[in-house]
Amino acid sequence: MSALCPDSLTWMVVKDFNSFQRKRMGKTRRSGTVTLAAEPGNLTNQSSYKYSGFNSKTIDISVKETEGPKGPWFSMEMQLKNAKKTQKPSQSKHSVPLRFKNFARAEKCIASQTIDSHYRKDLINAAMTRWAKLHSARKVKEGTAQPMKKQPGRRK
Repeated sequence: MSALCPDSLTWMVVKDFNSFQRKRMGKTRRSGTVTLAAEPGNLTNQSSYKYSGFNSKTIDISVKETEGPKGPWFSMEMQLKNAKKTQKPSQSKHSVPLRFKNFARAEKCIASQTIDSHYRKDLINAAMTRWAKLHSARKVKEGTAQPMKKQPGRRK
């Protein structure tokens, strides 16, 4: 039998040392060390309690590559964590496939699954931003869109 532990206590215990933490050293004197997080359920990859994947309610938007008859095929899905089933990891996530080629329809699906069901309103903008970035990256990888032009600047 396992004991229930609040999300905030779990975060306080693992925030400094966990396997998902990525530290990047700054390149200049002004920039210091940046700590990022790579856990599933973290939409912005920031190492903070708000965006942590250790919370009992998280949103995860991810891309999976599968091999199809015409070559690689990319499928996207949104996973919502159910707070009532945190003690049963195999049943704790609800997966919603995002099969829409139409950008607006996918955003409507994300909104209906999160906003309309009162699921963490503070994460909705981050989820929409993550969807937009993954959608454009998927289109570039499939070859249906051109990559964004890089801004001209100083070269080292």
